[in-house]
Amino acid sequence: MPEMRNDYFYKILKVVAIGCLLYCLLWYPNTAWAQSPEKNTRNTISGYVEDAESGERLIGAALFLPDEQTGNTTNNYGFFSLQSEKTQQLVRVSYLGYLSLDTLVSMHQQSPLIIKLQPEKGVLDEIVITDTKLIQEETQMSKITLSGPQIMSLPKFFGEADLLKTLQLMPGVQQGSEGTSALLVRGGSPDQNLFLLDGAPLYNPSHMLGIFSTFNVSTIKNVDLYKGAFPSRFGGRISSVVDIATKDGNMQKVHGDFSIGMLASQLTLEGPIKKDKTTFLISARRTYGDLFIAPMAKIVSNNEISPTLYFYDFNLKLQHRFSENDRLFLSVYGGKDKFGATINDVDRTHTAISWGNYLGTLRWNHVFSNKLFSNLTLLATDFGLKIGAEYTSTYNGQKSEDKISLQSGIRDYGGKIDFDYFPHYRHKVKFGAGITHHRFRPGTSKYSAKENGVTVDSFESKSYNTNNNEIDVYLEDEWKVSDQLSANLGLHWSALQGNNTTYQQLQPRLSVRYLLPANIGLKLSYAKMAQYMHLLSGNTITLPTDLWVPATDKIKPQIADQFAAGLARSVFQNQLELSVEGYYKDMSNVIEYKDGASYVVASTGESWEDKITSGKSKSFGIELMAQKKQGRLTGWVAYTLSKTDRTFTDINFGRTFPYKYDRRHDFKTVATYRLTKGIEVSGCFIYQSATPFTLAFSQFEPAVEDPYNPGPAMEEIKNITARNNVRIEPYHRLDISINFIRERQKSTRTWNISVYNVYNRKNPFYYYHKNFNSANSIMKIALLPILPSISYSIKF
Repeated sequence: MPEMRNDYFYKILKVVAIGCLLYCLLWYPNTAWAQSPEKNTRNTISGYVEDAESGERLIGAALFLPDEQTGNTTNNYGFFSLQSEKTQQLVRVSYLGYLSLDTLVSMHQQSPLIIKLQPEKGVLDEIVITDTKLIQEETQMSKITLSGPQIMSLPKFFGEADLLKTLQLMPGVQQGSEGTSALLVRGGSPDQNLFLLDGAPLYNPSHMLGIFSTFNVSTIKNVDLYKGAFPSRFGGRISSVVDIATKDGNMQKVHGDFSIGMLASQLTLEGPIKKDKTTFLISARRTYGDLFIAPMAKIVSNNEISPTLYFYDFNLKLQHRFSENDRLFLSVYGGKDKFGATINDVDRTHTAISWGNYLGTLRWNHVFSNKLFSNLTLLATDFGLKIGAEYTSTYNGQKSEDKISLQSGIRDYGGKIDFDYFPHYRHKVKFGAGITHHRFRPGTSKYSAKENGVTVDSFESKSYNTNNNEIDVYLEDEWKVSDQLSANLGLHWSALQGNNTTYQQLQPRLSVRYLLPANIGLKLSYAKMAQYMHLLSGNTITLPTDLWVPATDKIKPQIADQFAAGLARSVFQNQLELSVEGYYKDMSNVIEYKDGASYVVASTGESWEDKITSGKSKSFGIELMAQKKQGRLTGWVAYTLSKTDRTFTDINFGRTFPYKYDRRHDFKTVATYRLTKGIEVSGCFIYQSATPFTLAFSQFEPAVEDPYNPGPAMEEIKNITARNNVRIEPYHRLDISINFIRERQKSTRTWNISVYNVYNRKNPFYYYHKNFNSANSIMKIALLPILPSISYSIKF
């Protein structure tokens, strides 16, 4: 990345580039030579698409004008704008899970038009997903959209539907270690994914050491995953964006959703505080493993072991409609995990680890005109981690105590403003700006040893808190050049300032779609992304103990350039979508711990910057997907062929090595079948080729004990010749699920039976050497065997 500190040439270049883009996007479409002669006679209307029963506004609803073969989609708040030469126009509106609607509207209407769609009911024998816009007609590529009901229909893990485990079933997306919810997108690492919950970033999206995600599916309205071709409005990460919108709350009456499973229970309530004006949504979830694990452990151990094991989370959302042009939203999320154990035998040992996320957003929607929509957001988010261990022993009346602790975290405050502007029926422009104040707490390690209350040894290694300000400005235009050609053009500029260090980066974005003969969509994209923070992570698994740190004068921001090309087509009367995408991603300034280093600082004054090194990464691959969206049988088949490697001067003797999550082949198939109106079955199968591990195949034996110098012999020294030097066995498993659904007049009740890892595959979590003298010296640790579960839910 060019580091542009006080470089006036680059500053002037950026101003010129942004000025030219502003001219092209905002002024040029309104000039006489850029318009057809009849342009000035076009009429514009705007409004919202919403659920007819609840008033929930629908994201991504498609609006189509059959007479003119043009259309638009609603934004993240259900807002749309349409232009037509006619004074009256037929508008066709459709949305997943809702009955399509054809309506005749007046194009002279000045007040916002509210279009209400009826949810599909009475068709339980057939799942129908209808989209007006076909996959080959969409400009955006490398994007996946999910809804709450889609996630709920798949097999559950311990009775819990999980958003991130569903996203792991998509092409180009892999899981991390066995059973975890970490996302690895196109060769990236977990920290390179931006999770936005109602517009606020979430830094640790997992519970129970990564096994479950933090998102309660009952609160989710819409999820968009961008694997590449990033629109200019997103920045701050280099691998993916997961944009999650929660439900706004029912405008008409109170509804609820309660579920109980083997591990956790949740309750969600939503409804009007004042009908058609103010709504609420509140949800809470908690595990209860501690309620039966702790008593059982005490009984088995004769009160010697007392464990702590649980997590909880909650969501709160309030919405107030001042008018059709002004609406206010307040969203709050909080969640925490607590793990620990106290062992009381001859001595006393106590260990504890806790971490949590808390965030909130306050958003104001305002409609300036039929062509201009705005959203102002204030946000705050906090992630904190605490680890502690204590050991107390008494021998011959002497009491000794050892304590060690680690604390870290990150806290953000910020604001941003976003605009949707419709200057011309062929142009859909988005622009905005934001500022975020980051406060990094990279980690404080403490150790103390006492004998009879007197300190005999101690150290404290403190990485001082760091304050940074990050600024973003963006501009993008979705431009329909012709019936065959459309493009999304954009620029994103960002800068980080703090600790006498300034970085800035201009990030161009481009997506192009061209319709080939036979109605095949050819898509091309390029995106540059910058990330001003890093996650210090070990080389084996990703845990909440990993530390967030900022870019500094020694550690530069991560930069990625991603190119993608693909073909897409709907076939069999648009019942089946076929797509193929190839990508190449080049990443610089990615970090790793130096060989032998860890996040626990070993001596006073040692900084985290001294323990890591920066390098480069390359990733490329091809993704194929076939998805069936209509009929009693729905689902998809996905295959990814990919390769990812990394190069560091200070690691592996400077030689390139495969990334720890490099999997050459990745195959997934997902299916949901409606047997009857009350019985639905689903299943998914995953196959991933072996991941690389670092193993020693020889060791230096300890020296023979010297009879003249008694003492312990030297320990064995393992001889490791290369990083990630072996691949042993692939990962595969089958999950199945069956739902028994009973609909009553005022409620829907569902029993779910799921089986994780049906054929009890012992998938590897970790490998180690047990005995170098044995032919079978490599030992495997597997965590998750076959796991059946049952859960019950009721919607009322």
